[in-house]
Amino acid sequence: ANVARLNTGTDGSGQKVCALSDSYNNGDAATSAADDVESGDLPGVENPNGNTTPVDILDDRFNGDENLPASDEGRAMLQLIHDIAPGANLGFHTAVFGGFAGFVSGIRELADAGCTIIVDDIRYASEPFYQDGPVTNAIDDVVTNDGVAYFSSAGNDGQRSYEAPFRNSGEPGVLNTSSVRHDFDSSTLTTDTRQEITIRDGGTFEIFPLQWTDPSARVEGSSGPDTDLDIALVDDSDNVVAQSSDDNIANGDPAEILDYTNDTGSTQTLDLVIEKAAGPDPDQIKYIYGISNNVPNEPDVVIEEYDVTGPTIYGHPMAEGAMAVAAAPFYNTQEYNSNADPASLEPFSSKGGISIRFDQNGAPLGTPVDREKPDVTGVDGVDNTFFGADIDDTFFNGVDADPHPNFFGTS
Repeated sequence: ANVARLNTGTDGSGQKVCALSDSYNNGDAATSAADDVESGDLPGVENPNGNTTPVDILDDRFNGDENLPASDEGRAMLQLIHDIAPGANLGFHTAVFGGFAGFVSGIRELADAGCTIIVDDIRYASEPFYQDGPVTNAIDDVVTNDGVAYFSSAGNDGQRSYEAPFRNSGEPGVLNTSSVRHDFDSSTLTTDTRQEITIRDGGTFEIFPLQWTDPSARVEGSSGPDTDLDIALVDDSDNVVAQSSDDNIANGDPAEILDYTNDTGSTQTLDLVIEKAAGPDPDQIKYIYGISNNVPNEPDVVIEEYDVTGPTIYGHPMAEGAMAVAAAPFYNTQEYNSNADPASLEPFSSKGGISIRFDQNGAPLGTPVDREKPDVTGVDGVDNTFFGADIDDTFFNGVDADPHPNFFGTS
């Protein structure tokens, strides 16, 4: 970036780059926004490098959820942007306070505030897999009508996804005997309604989310799902240890979320059950899952059977007007590693491939729409003042022999 600025005279001047994230200056971080201005890591009146236009904070409210504390990740993102384009004005709007609707209004408010480039790193589980949702539509609006360039993190789910046609096993559900279980076994000769999962002690398994081929009533003017699916984690005696069983037809969302932490003191072997509570069999079911890593390079969760690799970019990064951004670590680019040509993608960087199947009214498209995602790859693991953890000074022959935290992820 510094070479590009030197050779082209381009430093971001004339642009306003704005971020949508959780918070800006609301968390218990090692530095404050004022500290970052004084150190030159952000623009503002006290910036020592002459970049004195303060960050335009449109909304930095946070929802106060103790399970989702403010991390000020948006401020870390703006630090990186200021490093690359120090002449650009900056802005911020939370994408968490106000939830889904607040995210949509934040996009519009930033465009109205003169932001020429908008970036975000927030995604909601209820954003549709198979239909353009409200956030997607807001992005396409500001790109088309305001000339905004929009960039969204592709996600950090790698290819951690299960997808299959819904196969009606005919067997009663574990949450409700009137429900019917999905058959994980594609063979016509055998049936298996349980997917075995091993969870290390202290490990967390999260389905974020399960969806299926139905439209979403969250899309203005759209019909909602006509199928209700539920999910459960059970032991070998079908005792339920975790479940998600919303009435999807009533709430209009074809989505379920499950979160389970093993606090038993030993490794657990459990089974995932997916069951249909009401409606017709959906064409396709799909879940994306997250796992914890309490031991470096050893996942706490292993799904022991059936294919669990597939596309994981969904929701607004799939927007036609958005650039979905993948991640490659800086030390595996050619600048730092002569063997990294091309650069090596982070293993957690999400992959694309989910087709849009429904129009804005919820009607099936004659031909599903495929969009090539992600669009671009950026380097991650770069320095900031507070977010993340510092790479060990001995790593890769001292490639990062400094005390600053490194910011990893497609954010």
